[in-house]
Amino acid sequence: MEKNNSNDEEKEKDIEKVIKRLKEKNLQKNILDIILKKLYDNSFLIHLIYTPQTELNPFLEDICFSILLIKGKIPYIKCLTNFTFPTLYDNRNLINNIISNSNNIEVNNFLNISQKIIDNIPIFLKQIYEDISIRVLVYYGKYNLQNEYNINDFVENNSLKFYRVKEIKNKSSKKLYLIITDIYILFFEPKEKEESKGVLINKLDINYDLIKFDKTQFYKKYNKNSIILEFKSFEIEIILLNDISNDSFIKTIETKKKFLSERFEVFVRYPEIIQNLQSFDINGKQEKIKRINSENINNILLIINYKEKIYEYRKRNKKINKDSINKVIKELIIYYERIIEILSAKGKEFTLFLSKMKKLMIEEY
Repeated sequence: MEKNNSNDEEKEKDIEKVIKRLKEKNLQKNILDIILKKLYDNSFLIHLIYTPQTELNPFLEDICFSILLIKGKIPYIKCLTNFTFPTLYDNRNLINNIISNSNNIEVNNFLNISQKIIDNIPIFLKQIYEDISIRVLVYYGKYNLQNEYNINDFVENNSLKFYRVKEIKNKSSKKLYLIITDIYILFFEPKEKEESKGVLINKLDINYDLIKFDKTQFYKKYNKNSIILEFKSFEIEIILLNDISNDSFIKTIETKKKFLSERFEVFVRYPEIIQNLQSFDINGKQEKIKRINSENINNILLIINYKEKIYEYRKRNKKINKDSINKVIKELIIYYERIIEILSAKGKEFTLFLSKMKKLMIEEY
């Protein structure tokens, strides 16, 4: 027993050394604080707080990220601040957007992983700031279907809506949890003996997947009408439990849809496209872009549209340096070359992109 206690104390000291070294290296960079929140066996949880309106955080408030590091596993990075719409404070794992090659990181080296995350979060924040400025909604982060989630991690953010519901199917009913974020409707099956936990069984996009919703027949047992939610892939009939009105539920969805359509002009949903939106090492990515399937013309056009908006935004913004403008110019030229190659091979018109590419080459600083 004494030996086990001694091992635990050694692990705790090692973790505290990691935190101490991270603080020594980073606190002078306008990171407000690095906090060790919990200790586990072979893992730990830290919070990073970035000071607002600095080189590392362009937004108006402190922004907190939670990082769960477990030896042998990919880190889980969550945002814990409502600093933008749609909120990122909704339990999505942001690791693949903060570290582009997360599968290749040294999962057992807590110090290196933590430092890489600390260095990359400001790049991620700047990208979100630019996305908002050009009215593009990028679906960052990931939920994993069939994974177990702690429902409290959702309900601690008051901007998310949590509902206990009954699914009505073939004259039988099943209890579900339903959470409405700013962009998703999430369905969970509650754990039998742990009601605070649920298994994610479906994730639907409010703006893209949801077709319509209607109040339907009256159920005397529950003293209210059911609601049918019709999505592109399926439909579900539910009854809201606990004294929540159908009108309130429907208004929540309508408001979310309205905000999304009013605030954004372009929606980027697919992970393979999102990875290409992020700034990249020109030499390292050029070959990958050349291998983009020629059938994915719409994907490339979407990326080009995004990069063009970023270029125009950076040109207008006097605070952005020439290197940042040149970087997106070089990225755009690579995508123009690829789309010209694809369209030419298909015998389609490509002179518009050729003209754009020549103009960019002249404008490069």
